[in-house]
Amino acid sequence: KELIGGALDANVILHAKKDTYALLELIASELRFLFLSSEVELHLNNDQADELVITIDTQNAPKCIRCWQKRDEIGHNSGHPEICDRCI
Repeated sequence: KELIGGALDANVILHAKKDTYALLELIASELRFLFLSSEVELHLNNDQADELVITIDTQNAPKCIRCWQKRDEIGHNSGHPEICDRCI
């Protein structure tokens, strides 16, 4: 089992009911910065009892050498193989 060594090693998974989901969806692209993590997944789930359920998992994507975010797109740009799209 892998351990999370730091915040940027985390993948935050949010399961929210309709109203909370609608609010979070407005800032979905910024949630990873709010949670200080490399990735945040937002899912609509009206079947759960709680308004918001948060799960943390490990993020196994490569790390950007500039911002240290772990992103799947790293390595896709041959001109900048070690940095993420945001840092290019």
